[in-house]
Amino acid sequence: MRLLLVSVPIDFPLAAYALAAQLGRHPRTAGVEVDLLDLDISRLNAYTRKNAEIWRYIAHLDARRPDVVGFSVYLWNHLAVRELAGITRRLYPQVRIVVGGPEVADSRWSDPWLLDDLADVTVQGEGEGTLVEVLERYGADGDLEGVAGCSWRSGDAVVRGRLRPPRRHLGELPSPFLDGWLDEHSFDRLDGPGRYRRALLETYRGCYMQCSYCQWGNGTLSRFPFPTDRVLHELTWLLERGVSQLWIIDAMFGFKKRLAKEILQHIVAEKARTGARTDIVCYHNQDFYDAELFELYREAGVTVEVDIQSTDRAVLDRVGRGKWFIDSFDRHLGAFAEHRVPTSGAADLMIGLPLDRLETFEASVDFLLRRRMRVNLYQTSIIPLTPMGGTLDEDGTVFAPLAPRSVLSNATFPVGEMVTARLIGHGVDFFRLFPKTARLLWRLGREHAGLGRPVDLCRRFGELIWERTELMFGESHTHESVLAGDVDVIAPLLETLCPQPEALAPLLELFAIEKAAGLVAPRDVAGERDGGRAVLESSGPMPAAWLEATLRYRRRQVEEVPVTYRIDRLIAAVDGTVGEGAAFGPSDQFSDGLDPDPPAVEWEELRCPAPWVALVYRKGPRHSGYRMVDRQLTHALLVRMHGYFSVGECLLNLLGPAWPRHDLEPLRRTLESLMEAGFVVTA
Repeated sequence: MRLLLVSVPIDFPLAAYALAAQLGRHPRTAGVEVDLLDLDISRLNAYTRKNAEIWRYIAHLDARRPDVVGFSVYLWNHLAVRELAGITRRLYPQVRIVVGGPEVADSRWSDPWLLDDLADVTVQGEGEGTLVEVLERYGADGDLEGVAGCSWRSGDAVVRGRLRPPRRHLGELPSPFLDGWLDEHSFDRLDGPGRYRRALLETYRGCYMQCSYCQWGNGTLSRFPFPTDRVLHELTWLLERGVSQLWIIDAMFGFKKRLAKEILQHIVAEKARTGARTDIVCYHNQDFYDAELFELYREAGVTVEVDIQSTDRAVLDRVGRGKWFIDSFDRHLGAFAEHRVPTSGAADLMIGLPLDRLETFEASVDFLLRRRMRVNLYQTSIIPLTPMGGTLDEDGTVFAPLAPRSVLSNATFPVGEMVTARLIGHGVDFFRLFPKTARLLWRLGREHAGLGRPVDLCRRFGELIWERTELMFGESHTHESVLAGDVDVIAPLLETLCPQPEALAPLLELFAIEKAAGLVAPRDVAGERDGGRAVLESSGPMPAAWLEATLRYRRRQVEEVPVTYRIDRLIAAVDGTVGEGAAFGPSDQFSDGLDPDPPAVEWEELRCPAPWVALVYRKGPRHSGYRMVDRQLTHALLVRMHGYFSVGECLLNLLGPAWPRHDLEPLRRTLESLMEAGFVVTA
């Protein structure tokens, strides 16, 4: 029997690989030939591009001639998968189609797939056990009677098997990492690109939080862990292969606090052993307030995120998150700052939750922006098998009929105010993508344009975008917001919103630098390798060994922005949080509010006496940085560094015999700073 597992993912499709590993290991499906196919969701969701991807799917289908095709269905790919299933049915009516995933979690949502003849079987809940039984039956007489965890069609009726409880002993399941379904080319690495930009790992299943909008807990308070030894071996496998990014996708990291610490201790040890520089991200469990845990986060270099969804007590109580109110949020962020724990600098907010209204939504946005956090906004969706789906009438909820079934209005959030909230989203994205430009503009507007709160700037910003372009806010969490795709609409808005004419030029230069930080490719360019750190030191009045160092300026990975103002000093003066050479991403330093009284800025004093260049280098999604260098000597020296000439030889080429008498100490400090930041590496 041949099975084709088809994914239409927005990230690494861990579920498909877990199913493949289970089928390959289980004795009852050992004879099943499993193929995996990923399709490009960006193409399938675009009318002018999807035909090519559909024909790609058809070509694979025709070449492999599977007996069964399996699809995993989520909010983001629901419509595309329905079309692919219909195409499969028309071309190959003998092929059996199995559909699983959150979108078919209960009969209300799964029955139409069967009644519309788009699927032969829909799987509810965890799929590993159910799919083994379904394929075993298909290999025999095809009778599915008695198979738990799925539904199928019999004549004009739908037959629903009994529910399959969550698997308690996850050690029975094989690991797709350790069983050979993935290799070192599967994920982006620091030394080159892979098939997926990041790896995903779960250490347990289930969730006790029971948020009403979420299906993560599958209707139960129970959680079941994977064996610790397996999790540790998977971490070792990933770190040994130099995976660039790893997200631990537990609802809240740590089945138990003791196990969370054991995992972090293992990461510390394995990073030291392997030299891995993998970025690891997890969702912090707010029930764990523990100094030892915080220290282990820092030692392991694990970035944590804490989400909040709303800052209104009534809203959080309504959706089941009242236990984790803003005092818990602030307490943990304050502890992270104290222990120097890296954070994502981001938190999620949802538009359209029950009992929320425009006023409380604005307060939530303002709460996070005042803490210098990046806000990820997304519209509330009605997801199958969630408590929110059972209180639609009570909440007065109106939602879209097709996936992602976005909430359009409810009893407290009428549609007109929902539109305003969406426009505020433009301003939230402005703060998210260009935080220092937005913060400077807000400070100027607060003093001279009556924009008392950051959210007031967000609202005005969004209104201007709508007036001039009729662009509506996308979703921050889709990784490609409207502003990211139409960044050129922002500069004219800055000219309108900037209340001080003398501040406009430096404001636009700051925006140009942040824009460059978002455009530099996050992946290392082929052929560019990280080198060891050179020893740049001087001994006495004479030039020393550092002049003989052969360095390479990573010019192909650096965006060079000419400037006429010392933007580094501007940021330090106005923001009060960073100085020369700082990172441009969201600050890891928690703040309980923006500086209420920034010092006055003398704009003319910030003019560069000679031309300067801002160098922008992006190592990864949270590691964008910049350096300011003078064009006269330092930049000219950098452009000559291509891995063949030493610093001294480059200086001799630039300055001739006079260079030994030049004061080289400032240059040495600059080069050392550039090397530490990654702009320059040893050849």
